[in-house]
This record gives sequence, C-alpha cells and structure tokens, in this order.
Amino acid sequence: MRERIWAPLPLLLPCLLLPPPLWGGPPDGPHQRREPEPGPLQPFDLLYASGVAAYYSGDYELAVRDLEAALRSHRRLLEIRARCARHCTARRPLAPPGAGPGAELPFFRSLLERARCYRSCQSQRLGGPASRHRASEDVRSDFQRRVPYNYLQRAYLKLNQLEKAVEAAHTFFMANPEHMEMQQNIENYRMMAGVEALQLVDREARPHLESYGAAVKHYETDDFELAIKYFEQALREYFNEDMECRALCEGPQRFEEYEYLGYKAGLYEAIADHYMQVLVCQHECVRELATRPGRLSPIENFLPLHYDYLQFAYYRVGEYVKALECAKAYLLIHPDDEDVLDNVDYYESILDDSIDPGSIEAREDLMMFVKRHKLESELIKSAAEGLGFSYTEPNYWIRYGGRQDENRVPSGVNVEGAEVHGLSMGKKSSPKLDRDLREGGPLLYENITFVYNSEQLNGTQRVLLDNVLSEEQCRELHSVASVRTGSPPGPAWPEPASSLVLGLLGARTPDLKCPFL
Repeated sequence: MRERIWAPLPLLLPCLLLPPPLWGGPPDGPHQRREPEPGPLQPFDLLYASGVAAYYSGDYELAVRDLEAALRSHRRLLEIRARCARHCTARRPLAPPGAGPGAELPFFRSLLERARCYRSCQSQRLGGPASRHRASEDVRSDFQRRVPYNYLQRAYLKLNQLEKAVEAAHTFFMANPEHMEMQQNIENYRMMAGVEALQLVDREARPHLESYGAAVKHYETDDFELAIKYFEQALREYFNEDMECRALCEGPQRFEEYEYLGYKAGLYEAIADHYMQVLVCQHECVRELATRPGRLSPIENFLPLHYDYLQFAYYRVGEYVKALECAKAYLLIHPDDEDVLDNVDYYESILDDSIDPGSIEAREDLMMFVKRHKLESELIKSAAEGLGFSYTEPNYWIRYGGRQDENRVPSGVNVEGAEVHGLSMGKKSSPKLDRDLREGGPLLYENITFVYNSEQLNGTQRVLLDNVLSEEQCRELHSVASVRTGSPPGPAWPEPASSLVLGLLGARTPDLKCPFL
C-alpha cells in the first residue's frame, strides 16, 4: 500500500492552472453525430440489462430495441460529459491565488463556480441528476469491449436482418480480434447477405484512426493532395478526441488503497490524490489515442508520424513553407532525427528569396501540445518524488528501427538529384533480428491439421491448428484461463473440435472457447 498523497495548495496550483486546449469543437465531415433523442436520457446500464434479459427470454425485437438504445445512451452520455467539461473550463477559468489573508479564496471561489457549472450543465443536458448514470465497473467494461454488439449480432440473426448482423459482428470483432468464431460468423453472414468485405462497417470506428488510415493509403499511391487532406483531417480529429479523452478523465476516481478504510482524507490530501490520478489519466491520452481497438500496444510513433508524412507530401506538391513547418514540428519530439534535420536544411535552401527561413516555426498545434505534455510530465515526476507514489514515464513516441517509409521512394522523384541537393528520402537501415520469423513449413506432427494463417486471422505471427490438444486438455486450459481473469458475459460461442492458436497467455481477453485461444 502506498502512502497517502498530500501537498500544500501552491504545489497543486500549477497543474490545476495548466492552459486549456486551443482547439475547437467537433470537426465537420463524414463523422456526424446523431441528434439527441427527446426527453431525459435513459441510463445506459438499465437499458443494457433490459436488452440482455430480453435476449435470453427469446424476445429478440425487444433485445435489439433496448441494446441499440443502450449504445446510443452511452455514446450520448460521454458526449455530454466531454462537452460540459469543455464548456465549464472555458466559461469558468480557475483564478490564481491572491495575496495576504484569504489569499486562497479567489482560487477556491472559481473552483466552486466551475463545479456548479459542470453539475448544472450535466443536469440540464441529461434531463435529470448525473448520479442516475453511474454504472458499475463491470458494465462499463462491457461497453469498452463492445460486448453489446455480441448480443446484437445474434439477435439480428434471429430476426433475419443479416446486414445488421454482419455490421454488429464486425464491430465486435474489431475490438476482439482473438474471437475466431466471430470471424467465421462474419464470413457466414457476408455470404448469406451478399456483403463484400470492403463494405463491412465498424460502428465504433474512431474518426482520427480512420482518417489516418485513408491518408497513408493515398500517400502510398503517390496521391499527395489527398494524403495531405486526410492527414490534416486526422490531426484535427486527433486533437478534438484528445480534448474529449482529457475531459472524461475528470470524472470520479477510485481510491483503491483506501477503500477498506473509508478514505477520509484532509483537504490538501484529497485534492492532491484525486488530481494526480486525473493528471496521469490525461497524460495517458497520448497512448489511448494511438491504440487501435482490441490492441495492447499503440501505433508506433503515432502522432509525430502525421508530421513526418506531411513534410514530404507538402514538398511533393511544392508547398515548401508548410513542408518546413511540419519538419520542424516533427523535430519537437525527435530533435536528433538526422533525415528530418537534413530535410529542414534542404527546404530552407529552396525557399523563395523573399522568405526568411528563420521566421518559419514549427506548427503551432504540435508546439502547444508538446509544451503542455512536457509541463505535465515534469509535474507528475515531481509529485511522484515528493508525495510518495510510484510513476515511470513511458516513451509515448518510441521508434523501433528505421522510418515508416524507409524502403520506399515515391515514383516520379529524381532521387539522385534530391539526394545531391540534401533531401533525405527517408532511407535508413533497420536493425536485423538475430533470427528471422517466417510463416510456412511442415507441421511437426502428423495428426495436427492446419486451419488458418496470419492473414486469415487478421494479424501477424498467428496460426490456428486443429487436434493439438485432447478434449480433456482443452477443458483444463479453459478452466485455467477462466480462473485467471473470468469469462465476460455474453451469448455462448460455438465450440468445434479442440485446436490451438499460439499465444494464449498474451491474449487480451481470455474468452477461451476451444478451439481458439
């Protein structure tokens, strides 16, 4: 058990008075939100419980109605919390302390005004007290793992609504890629409904990841105009989702170490303990926004990569000032990147004579983001050292090996001329592994049957083999996995003959059903 966190008020003021975000509201574009339904918002956990009960009672129409309503309610609740947090942060800024007797009163007055603003905003938009919408941790976990879509895909199947069934199944599978039965369900639904793979819809797709993926595809085909459009859109969406992530961190926090004591802390203890949890949560939004659903690890070097791609894309379309701004932005996070340093020198050399290269600064959006990130990092480390809790700063923008496009030179570029004039094409040698991993080759035992490879399992270094375990061994392994973390609620999965996918113990969720891990 760690010691309680406490601190005098002046230590807390720098973190509480960090500058608010600079970016605006939700972006326009294809990711439009639905209009809210009239009347008070119904608690999503009650709708979810009603939908599950209807499913198990065989009333699939009611199950679909309540489960869909639960998903809309949950989505709307998060939107309201984030919007109210942004609204009250802007309308009720925290005041710095004054001088002399009662010096702290201006600060606490502004703090109380913000709390009142937040409560009023939520009550008005929710149509009732916010306390009605406090769900259990198990229910929140189900929605994070998209379990309601598991029920929905089966309910839609029972109602013979195959297109909606495959949509729900695909949405669930994107966050649970280890569910091999779901992948087979999707294939079955697709064939029955005549839906092409490219038509599959992830109903919970995150806009910034979708735009980033589209931008990379255009970049790889040398369509730099469209690549720029989508990278810029991805950045706008990223910063908006960062605001939402940070706002949601300001909700109630759990004091697990003190729950059995009732946790009755003093004023400064309570402020420090609560706020440091909020600040660490906000600091972790960098990792959260870079992690695809159902994955444990974030996309490598995610946010800086936007600017790395953009600096070359802008160069290719002749916008050298913007190329220079993006290259300098990338250097804010990786100041020692030799390729980008060379590119900066080259971009400066080809600017119009009327432009002073020294007047071109890094992009303001990333400059402000990095400034805040560093302030938070310093404050968390200082608090960890002085207040008695453990914290290790992760490397949020780690790079393994070479650059993203190290082996690719876009077509149509005079490579020799570009290299001579100082533009780095991003080629670097990647460190080689001592032992390469390759797919293929003979199976070790005659009775084992090959079922799926990595491509069919939607990943890398994956394989599905049949007849690896006996029925008894499979049941035992299933028991171990269930004891380790417990199986989530949801409809039962079909269980064909025992098989093995390598990597059980590293699986994200141990929803183990033989034959898959």
